[in-house]
Amino acid sequence: MANTITSRQNPLIKQLRLLTQKKGDFAATHFLVEGDHLVEEARRAGLIDKTLVDIRRAITEPEADILISEAIGTMLSQQKSWPGILGLCRR
Repeated sequence: MANTITSRQNPLIKQLRLLTQKKGDFAATHFLVEGDHLVEEARRAGLIDKTLVDIRRAITEPEADILISEAIGTMLSQQKSWPGILGLCRR
């Protein structure tokens, strides 16, 4: 069962927010990919540390490590519309 995060104040979400801004120590070792295709490619390459999925997609994404709210996904996404899935990858 995946963990669920709905708070923007969660320490992991704060760290990922810094990552999207390319700030902090975490940015030197990790990066985010967005969308089904890029997450799948990163998974095949063995780069994925965690998969973050929109709560509404929980049934269709059984491999999700963390379920996040739409608001958090939108905040972390660099795209115009939140694709519903993010992959946290190692460099």
